[in-house]
Amino acid sequence: MSEDPASWGVLARFSPHQHITGDDRVAFSKWAVERYTKDGWSFRRISRESLRSYGFVRDIMVESGVPLKSRGSFRATRQPLVDTGGT
Repeated sequence: MSEDPASWGVLARFSPHQHITGDDRVAFSKWAVERYTKDGWSFRRISRESLRSYGFVRDIMVESGVPLKSRGSFRATRQPLVDTGGT
């Protein structure tokens, strides 16, 4: 789990295979969206920390209307080639 137990307190209520509905789903969504948008966590990390599937985490993000990041890291974008002037 995360370094800060206060940040994952909402997760303590759920067993790994339990269906999350109603107010619990809203609470989980708020927790997951905050990790994704403010802390920069990936879907994979949220999935691992919450013991939920990648697909469940993605569904939560889509339901919440969060703009999804592109795949890969910021380093994955191509850099323009630099003209070295000769060779």
